[in-house]
Parts: sequence; structure tokens; C-alpha cells
Amino acid sequence: MGRRRKDQRRLDRSRTARSRVSHNHHASRVCRFEQIEPRRLLAISYPAIQVGGVYIEDGGHAEDETPDAFEVTFVGGAPGTQLTELVIDGDKDSNGLLGPLDVFFDTTLDPPGAFGAVGLKIEEQTGIDWVEYDPVHDADTRLTFRFRGFDAGDKLRFTIDVDEVGSTVTAEVEGGEFHDTHFQAKFEADHFELEPGATRYADYYDFGSSALADLLPPDNYLQSGERSEAVHTAGAMMTLQQTPLPITISGKVFQDFDLDNVLDAGEPGLADFRLDLYELVGTDYVPVAGQTTRTNGQGQYTFTDVLPGTYRVVETQKAPYLSIGATPGTVLGQTRGRVIGTDIISDISLVGGEDSVRNDFAEALPVTLSGHVYHDADNDGVREPGEVGIADVAIDVQRVAPGGVALPLIYTAYTQPDGSWSVDNLMPGNYQVIEIHPDAYDDGLDTAGTAGGTAHNPGDLIDGIWLGSGQAGENYDFGELMPARLSGHVYHDADNDGVR
Repeated sequence: MGRRRKDQRRLDRSRTARSRVSHNHHASRVCRFEQIEPRRLLAISYPAIQVGGVYIEDGGHAEDETPDAFEVTFVGGAPGTQLTELVIDGDKDSNGLLGPLDVFFDTTLDPPGAFGAVGLKIEEQTGIDWVEYDPVHDADTRLTFRFRGFDAGDKLRFTIDVDEVGSTVTAEVEGGEFHDTHFQAKFEADHFELEPGATRYADYYDFGSSALADLLPPDNYLQSGERSEAVHTAGAMMTLQQTPLPITISGKVFQDFDLDNVLDAGEPGLADFRLDLYELVGTDYVPVAGQTTRTNGQGQYTFTDVLPGTYRVVETQKAPYLSIGATPGTVLGQTRGRVIGTDIISDISLVGGEDSVRNDFAEALPVTLSGHVYHDADNDGVREPGEVGIADVAIDVQRVAPGGVALPLIYTAYTQPDGSWSVDNLMPGNYQVIEIHPDAYDDGLDTAGTAGGTAHNPGDLIDGIWLGSGQAGENYDFGELMPARLSGHVYHDADNDGVR
């Protein structure tokens, strides 16, 4: 009977306290998950962090000298998310003073605490590698914990004596009195940013369908198997959405003079080239809304405000330039991505906080080859004034791949009446020129022009012509000879004077 009367008195006091708290602190508020700063979702979505804490008066015992208990855990978050700091603060109006309705930690038998006093003790740190807490002095309102290795599903349970400031100091701090105590949590995860979350304990709480319901005591759980403990508990809970650290994708469009697809010193950037960003969604790359940019005066471009994901950069060709190639960029010095065309860099996979740099596109101006076919009257291989050009001679211009293999595409020009020929808008590179010999002439001396090369005499071939970006190779000339004729008579020189 004594135990029942004592419980009844505690219940009566709790109801009185609840009534007082309801008037001042809106105790009718139900503690449910709070969404903190909703932000743009990840390209790869991870479950939100759900963190909760439960306060239990007397830790499951009725005696006032028995410490009160706390349990804290969390679920969800991106891989590697850890709880790094926890703050529980009974200074409800945050004025730094111990005032009415505040709760404090009673660690010594000295005033202002009532009845017994018990210091802080870690009862359980399941899965947590390391726990540290600031020294707790008698009548402190604030507990601060720091952690390493506090992963989702791990749990902290600790005990300490909690008292409340009312008209007098009360040793029994039930859920109604603990209501509105501050609960703050700080999390860290590689590649994500997240501001510390804050909420308050509520006398009535409900974890609902959250996984926290399997890890923390409910509001009305049975401690001793004898009675519901709803009046002795308070819960805090909130939902936090992680935001990925910003990432960027950048590079340069440049004029590649030597055609090596490498940005060398002295090779200028090209302005006003268009770049578009695509994101891998399922099995397809789709355009990213608002992610189109153009190179600046130095040929540089940058995509910002990009979420983690896998991306493709597509360059739009701009006349009169021709594509030489592309180079996938690097993240912290390591190549990330691959080239699938001279204007496309794909498979750039990035997580929060990473920057992909040097995604470069090499461009070149087209080149021109020109020369003459002429009658080299003195057969010295030099086109001189008065030496007549030969019209309608076919000239084949052929590009040569590395290793000396001639490519199948041939550009054919025909000489003009003055013997001149020209082929323009060619891709820079290595070329050879072949003359289709005119039937009416004999082979003369051929001469390489301004971009170098080798004339094969005889042979009607000039090869080894290297043309860099925008270069014009001139005076690739083919000299021809007019056939000569000899005639005369064999006769009887009757007077033997040598004259017929």
C-alpha cells in the first residue's frame, strides 16, 4: 500500500507540474520528427538522418537517490555519417541563469540540489568507438558529449541525477518537468555539409514508423512490468537532410598549334565556345537544366552548383575551327572520366566536395596547300618569270596518319590556266601531294614549298608536309618538260661541202 500511495502522490505532482508547464511552455505540443532546412535532394538519394533521445526519470527506479537515465541514437544518413557532438541543456529560456522551470544536474549533496546526488556515468556505448564529455559541475544545466565512431544504429546510454527549479527545488523530474529541455546534435560525413540540428524534449512523444521505435523506449513503455511509465519519460527527435558539398567541372578550349591534344605553353584559349552538361540518369545521359556555359576570353569554362553524380561534357563546334581531340580531367591529380569523341568527355563521377579540372578540348584552324604545275624551260626546278603554267592537271592531296599510312580520303584539285592549284579547309596534320602527270610533258623537277617536305625526283610526289593549326603551305610546284625533237637527212654530198 505504501508503494502505491507514493506512486499516486508522484502522479498527482506530475499532473500539477504538467498543468504548470502547459501554461508556460505549451506542454500540449507533441514531439514528432522535425524537418531541418529542407534542401535540394541528392542525385543519389540517401535516407534522411533521424536522431532521437529519451529521458527516463529515475532510470527505472522509484527512489529519488537513483540517477535518471538518457538514451540517444540515430538512423539514416549517407554512408559514413557519424554523430560527433551532442548537447542537452536544461536552461530552457537560454538566458544563462538557473530560473523557474529550468532543470539542472545534481552531482553533489551541496545546494541547490534536493535529496540524493549522482554524477554522470556512461552505462552503455554500443558500437561507439570513443566518448568524451565536458566536466559536469553541480547545478550545471548543460551536458556536452563528443564522439568518434558513433554510426547509425549505435546507442549511448548514460545516467545522472536531474533536479528542477520550481517554487522549491524538486528531485523528481518527470516528463512534464523535463519538457522543453534543449536537444542539439552535430553530424559529419565525407562529401556532405550539415548544420547542427536543434529541437526540444517533449513530455509526449511518438517515434511512429521510424526505425528509432526499435532502438529507443516508447513514451508509455513498461519499465518494471508493473505500470506504464509515460509520465516519467520525455523524448526528443528530429530529421536532418544532408546537403552534398559543392562540386565543379571545369576545363579549357584551346588552339592546339602542334596537334598533340595537350595544352602547351603559348597555346591560346578560345573564347565563346559552347559547353553543355549532361547527367547519367538510369542508363541515359540527359541535359542538366540550366547547365550550359561558354568559354571566357581565356578559353576557360566552369560548371558550378553541380550535385554529386556522373556527368558528360559536350562541346559544340564553332566555325572555322576543327576538333583535334579532348582530354578527361582530373580529381586530386587522378584521371576521372573518358573521351568518347573529339567533342565529348563522359563518365565523370563526382561526390560532394570534389572538383574535376582540366577537362580540355583541343581545336585547330584549317590549313591550306597550294602550288603550281609549269613548264620548267631550263629544268632547274625553280619557277621563274616567263615559265608558262600548265592548265587542267589533276593534283591529289592526301593526309598521312602517324606511322606513314596514307588515309583513304583524297582531295583533288585541277590547275588553273596559269598552272596554279589550291586545296583549303584541310584538317591540320601530315600531308602528301601527288601530281597526275600530264601526257604531253616529260617529268621535270618538283620542289617542296614553305611548310617543308620532300620532293621525290623523279616521281611526281612531294610528301612529309606538316601543317600546324592555321598554316598555309605554298609553292608546292611540279616542273614539267616539253618533249624535244631531232630531225635531219642522210644524203649524197656530191661536192663534199657538208651542205645539202
